[in-house]
Amino acid sequence: MKGPESSSRSPVVTKTAEEFRVVSLDPGPWTLIFFALLLFLSNCGYTIGSSGPPMPHEHGGHPARTIAVPVLANATPEPQLGEIVTEQVKSELLAAGPWRILNTGQEPQLLLNGNVSRLKETPVAFDADNLATEYQMEIHVDFTLVRSADGSTIWSAPDLIGLADYYVDKNSISLSRESKVRAFHQAGQRLGQSIVQQLELVPDATAAPSGTAGGSATGAGAAGGPPASPPVATPGAE
Repeated sequence: MKGPESSSRSPVVTKTAEEFRVVSLDPGPWTLIFFALLLFLSNCGYTIGSSGPPMPHEHGGHPARTIAVPVLANATPEPQLGEIVTEQVKSELLAAGPWRILNTGQEPQLLLNGNVSRLKETPVAFDADNLATEYQMEIHVDFTLVRSADGSTIWSAPDLIGLADYYVDKNSISLSRESKVRAFHQAGQRLGQSIVQQLELVPDATAAPSGTAGGSATGAGAAGGPPASPPVATPGAE
């Protein structure tokens, strides 16, 4: 029989109060107030950093140029054609990078005016009854780029053409109309792409030429701009 002092008993391990110190996870009142303030400011749309109006984005290291594109005049029987082409041209300018779209009342550097002068529709496919099932559409637009500072014309395209195809369903007027409206958008997009390509050739359209106090210039004499031409915005690249 083993006595009370037997060595088989487990040894007793003792620790001081310092070894059982617990680090408090309580953030304290000032920390809670700080995070609550950050949450309130973020919900109100504030950010920590520099203030001021947003700067125009840059493209290739060059600041964006501001431009206004009023709704194109429309000489065709299609009542919405001017608005549709205008929106497509603005979208292509924005997608190109160095352009910032403003309203005319916001004093843009440049003003792009246009007039839809003609809509031509040519049948290109027929059914067994010799009825047209597909048309090729041509939208003819006259464009002019004006410098707001002096009112001078620095670039023009007197007969820019946008092409698109649409289909006719003899059993559905609504489907035929939908196809035609889509073609309006496609032709307008191609017109916008063509304008972007040509305006890239204008090195500095925002600054008035030295020694010039106004007047107008078109075609090859347009302040370094490309010559006036009637290119066709073909359905090839979209």
